[in-house]
Order: sequence, then C-alpha cells, then structure tokens
Amino acid sequence: MESVTNQHKLAFFAAVSAFIGVIENFIPLPIPFLRLGLANIPICLGFSLFNFGQITYIVFFKVLMIHLFRGTLFSYPFLIALMGNALFLLMTFPLYFLFKKRWISFFSISLTGAIAHNLGQLLLALFLLPQNVVFNLSLFFLFSGSIMGSINGIICNILYPGVIARFFMENPLYQVHRDYIQCRLCPNFCKLKEEHQFGVCGVRKRENDCIVNPFSGILSAESMDPIEKKPLYHFYPGSQIFSIGFYGCTLKCKFCQNHSISQHKPPPHAEVTQPKELVDYIKKQGLKGIAFTYSEPTLYFEWVLETARLCRKNDIKTVLVTNGYLNPEAARTLLAEIDGANIDLKAFHEDFYQRLCSARLEPVKEFIKIAWELKVHIELTTLVITRENDSLEECGQITNFIAALSPDIPYHISRYHPSYQFNAPPTSEKTIKSWVLEAQKKLHYVYGGNVAFDNDTKCKKCQHILVSRSFYQTDRGGLSKEGRCKKCGSENYFKQ
Repeated sequence: MESVTNQHKLAFFAAVSAFIGVIENFIPLPIPFLRLGLANIPICLGFSLFNFGQITYIVFFKVLMIHLFRGTLFSYPFLIALMGNALFLLMTFPLYFLFKKRWISFFSISLTGAIAHNLGQLLLALFLLPQNVVFNLSLFFLFSGSIMGSINGIICNILYPGVIARFFMENPLYQVHRDYIQCRLCPNFCKLKEEHQFGVCGVRKRENDCIVNPFSGILSAESMDPIEKKPLYHFYPGSQIFSIGFYGCTLKCKFCQNHSISQHKPPPHAEVTQPKELVDYIKKQGLKGIAFTYSEPTLYFEWVLETARLCRKNDIKTVLVTNGYLNPEAARTLLAEIDGANIDLKAFHEDFYQRLCSARLEPVKEFIKIAWELKVHIELTTLVITRENDSLEECGQITNFIAALSPDIPYHISRYHPSYQFNAPPTSEKTIKSWVLEAQKKLHYVYGGNVAFDNDTKCKKCQHILVSRSFYQTDRGGLSKEGRCKKCGSENYFKQ
C-alpha cells in the first residue's frame, strides 16, 4: 500500500513538473508590465510558443513519468509553481543588477529558470516523500533541468537574440541582432558589427554588446548667451542663458557652421562634467536656464535627459537647439523634460537632406510635430542657401507646414555664409527679405537672421510693437508680464 502511495506521489510530482514547465514559459510576462507596458505581450508570447527545448522537456520526460507510474493528479500545483518561479526570480534578478544588463541572454535565463523551478519542487518533496525517493528525484530534476534548460536557451538565443534585453530597458535605444547591434536613437539606424565600432555620428559606440556614449559629460563649450542668439525670440526675451556644447552630429551637413565640433571627437583625457555638478553650478550662480546647443545635443541623450530632469526639479528652464533628427520614442522621452526648443528645418525636399546632410526630411517633420504636441515652446529656423533651397516655392511649402501646426510658431529665416565644404556665394539680404514677406502671409512671427533689417515683434492683432530689437539688445516695453499686448491685451505666444 505504501508503494502505491509513493507511486501516486511520484506521478503527482511528474504532473506538477509538467505544469510548472508551461508556467515557466510565461515568467517574462510580469517584466514588460513593469517596464514597457502591454506592447511587449506579443514578444513574450512568441518567446513562450517557440520555447522548443522546454516543450521537449515536458513531453519526453515528465509525461513519460506519469505514464510509467500510472499515477493520478494531486493537488498543490499552484503552490509548487509559485515556489519554483519565485526561486527563478530570486536567482536571475541579482545577476541582472550585478552585471548591468551585459549578462542577459536566453541561455542564462532559461538554464537558471529550469534549475530553479526544479529546486522549488524538491523543497516541497522533502516534506512529502521518503528520502531515497527525493534523492532519486533530485538527480533526475537537476539533470533534466540542466540539459533541457541549456537546449532551450541555445535555441532561443538563435531565434530571439536581444529580446530579453528589451524587457529590462526603460527606453530601448538599441536592438541586439545575431550579427550586429542596431542603434535606434536616430533615423540613421547604424548597424554596428564590431566591438568598439562607432556610428556615423562619431559619438555613439558599441561596447560590451551595448551602445553607449563614451564621451558622455564631455563638453565642447560653455558660455553665457542672450536667449535671442539660439535663436529664441519668444522664450523669456531679453534674458541670458547658460549655454553648453557637445561633440558629434547625427547629420553630415556640407555647409555646417560648427564643423570644428560637430564633425570631430573630443580631445583625449577631456574633463567630464556630471549632470548634478552642472546643475549645482547653475544654482550657485543664480542662473535661470540652460541651453543644450552648438553641436547636436541629442547624441548625449542619457546625459541631457538626466540633466533636464534635475533642472526641472530645481526650477531651471531648459532649451534644446537641435536638428530634430531623433526617432519618435526617444524624442517623446526627451522632449517631455524640455521647456523650449529651436529646431532646424533645413529645407522641404528630400533631395536637399539626402545630398547635403546625408539624412531624411520626414523624421524632422515628425520631431517638430511631437514637440508641438507635448507643448514644448518651439521656434523653427531655416538657413537659406544660394541656389539650394532659396526659392519662394520652398518658402511657401515650409510655411504651409508650420501654419498647419500653428501660425503662432515663430519662424527664423537665416542668411547663409560659406562654411566647411560649401563655397556657394552668401545669400543676399534681398532673398531673405522676400522670404520674410512670403512667410508673413501665413505666419504671425517671422524674423530674418544674419541681416541688418528690422526684427521687431508686433502684436498679431493690433500690430503694436511688443518687443523691439537691435541685434541682441531688446526692449520689451509693449509686452505685459503675462506675455500680452499692453495695448489690446491679446496673447502673442510668449513664455516669460
């Protein structure tokens, strides 16, 4: 009678082990709920459905045990499953934090999980079965868990490299493939096949099977600037802003006016500035804002994001001066922490972006739309270049795009001067003036850049002068503290 009871108990553990094998496949499900939300459920299900090694384990080992002992199913399967899965989490999460995401693979998770849930069953078996039976079970479980966990991990590493890594990333900026890692920060989507290889930006680099910025915190310049120099004419007009620059760029503009930093890496052994250190300095100096500018700040994504969040906590305004060449997910994350931005809209045809900037137009338009949607104060700038983007037809296309978002968005039309690899003659002031007049047909606030003519801001309703300007000197006599026209009381898209 005792023998029959033991056989039934063995059958019970075999059945429960099969049940746990199925449950184990869905262990990743809670992780995306905590980190990434519902969007990753298809990935988890795919991971579960194609867990070939674990399915083999269940069919050829556990069901076979039930058949051999001709047992019946008993209770407690959920208790044993819970114990096995709890051990799985306890064993894998410390490894994750210890190795900072670099260890993550299907092999390590699958092997650890298979052994862990079997150990959970054995702990319960100690209270229910004779010692000699537990000993035999332990040999079987550890052997089968190791072998099948390894097979499962190897198969999944081949089929789904890098998927597990996505479960743990707050904002995935790269994706691991079998033969390369793809950067997903900007629309260049660089595929880095070799360790220590840089992307086209010259800043972001493959290192330890991740993509990092080894120059994070290395600044190219620091300066106090008039806010109008960014240019931002409607964001705290007349104020000074602490401006910092970076290295590298997501574009390769042949006419770049900051090519000495945008197309180069930092010097060796350059000093690193930590976000908290910078914010503490700004507070100590009594400054009200910081601008990320000069070269493309979005390449320093993690550093700028951390700095912007610290600034917001300390009531320090942040400004992003950018080419807008950033993928939507990263753009939403960063712009949510930014107060104001000047975004380059270099032209309105793909040929210009591809031929002169090695880029595309559509991602820039999408970035502008996201910034407006997130209620960031934005102003746009076009550098008008002789014989390249200087037609009035181009001006009309740009202003139609801006006006469709809002005719209140300030638009800066800048005069080109030869620079870097481009030697076309300087744009005439007459061309800039004609662009300003054309843009004013659709937009309320249009300004010429690098020109000598009037750039005053007038009320969109009564044409009263709100802010008069002479280069970077401003007089806000016509503007109330609330940003309204003192004469008629109209709002005029000012933040101050």
